[in-house]
Amino acid sequence: MADREKVTEKDKNLKNTPERIIVKANLQNYTFPKETFNERFIGHLIQKNDYDSVIEAASKILSQSWMKKRDNDKINLPPIVSVLSIISILLTIVYMILIYYSTTVENGTALLVVSIVCVVIATLIAFGLSIYNFTRKMGSFQTVQEIIKEDLTKLFEVENARLKGRVEFNFNDEGNYLEIKILQIRPGLENYKEEEILDDNHNFDGVDERQNVSSKNQRQVSQKGSKVYSRQGSKKEEIEMQMLNKQK
Repeated sequence: MADREKVTEKDKNLKNTPERIIVKANLQNYTFPKETFNERFIGHLIQKNDYDSVIEAASKILSQSWMKKRDNDKINLPPIVSVLSIISILLTIVYMILIYYSTTVENGTALLVVSIVCVVIATLIAFGLSIYNFTRKMGSFQTVQEIIKEDLTKLFEVENARLKGRVEFNFNDEGNYLEIKILQIRPGLENYKEEEILDDNHNFDGVDERQNVSSKNQRQVSQKGSKVYSRQGSKKEEIEMQMLNKQK
């Protein structure tokens, strides 16, 4: 559990780079968010509608995982098992009725014999069903995470083969996010700095905005310095005027 928390803490700070796109799963409704296409990083390799169709298919797998787990956890017995169980119960009821009447009638030997036959057959059926349940093979019970990983792996094997050499879709089951590896980095982004990575996949003016903010702050500092200097000049002039008045 501690290792999982460390991984989660590490993975939640992942951001998009020219080498990969991160799409984090929404674990509240078990879907992947829409509109995660990053034109700047991946637009030269795959069309938006093609990218969105893959994300939508992955989101559908995620949303249906609990339903699939419920179906997977069902124990399906052969119909013959249910029929034999009902016969065994009915024979036991018949045995109890016959054994009762065999003690109340004058010649109850025949009823006693029939009741014994019924209970023997019911016992054999119950014993056979017990052996069957003990020896039959149980199906594997998968967790939701295992089902999601298995189905997404199958989906991405097909998509990655189709998009071979361009992009590669992968699912990180520990961090619950999709990692889309960009196999051909867009020219001009090879030396993309980490501090320039944007949280918003679509706001490509974020770096310029930060630069504008920085320039604005510098102008404010310069203007503030000018005001201070101006106030200092006025004080100096006032002192000089006082000295001249004293000399006079």
